[in-house]
Amino acid sequence: MRKFSILMPTFNRQEFIGKSIQAVIDQDYDNWELIIQNGGDSIEVPDDPRIKLYEEKDNGITDAMNRAIRRATGDIFVWNNDDDLLAEGTLKFIDENLINEWCCGRIQFSNGQLYGGYDRELLKRTNIVAQPSVFWTRKAYETVGEMDEDNDLVSDYEYWLRLDSKLKPQFFDRVMAYYTIHPDQITSKIPHEQLAQANKVRQKYEKLYNGA
Repeated sequence: MRKFSILMPTFNRQEFIGKSIQAVIDQDYDNWELIIQNGGDSIEVPDDPRIKLYEEKDNGITDAMNRAIRRATGDIFVWNNDDDLLAEGTLKFIDENLINEWCCGRIQFSNGQLYGGYDRELLKRTNIVAQPSVFWTRKAYETVGEMDEDNDLVSDYEYWLRLDSKLKPQFFDRVMAYYTIHPDQITSKIPHEQLAQANKVRQKYEKLYNGA
């Protein structure tokens, strides 16, 4: 029974985070820790020894993720934002089915739309891997290192490319998380800056893929 480290960066989203925490607590799997990196106003969390709250200023979401990863003690990691809801039974499913060093699946948007998939050639061109559906092992983390803080707007995409360039993933046609659509998201607020960083990241990995 492997231990999960659920990494949750947050910044002033009290209206979302309570439901996100509860979705973790409601899992039918007990061997987990929830590491909350709060860079904003102080929050209250349920009294559960598996929930570890760190309140400190950070330099953005990627810095917060790296802080959480360094504190993680689990065997498998997942990036679960404060507005993501871990789908029912997901931790148990991953523990029973993850053979490779990382995997991805699908998510369901709050409007009902499904998103997420895996295709190496398509991933080279665009981020088709859904962030809350990705699980990676400690071995994968030790292989590829921490997240890239220089590309803060697309650090998830950069990390999936880095994982994929070194380790073969599994894809599960299953909803791993529910994704809340709202106007405060990076994709909604600064899409042009995000696209520019994505193009920069793609160029960075062209050589790695050519040699893979």
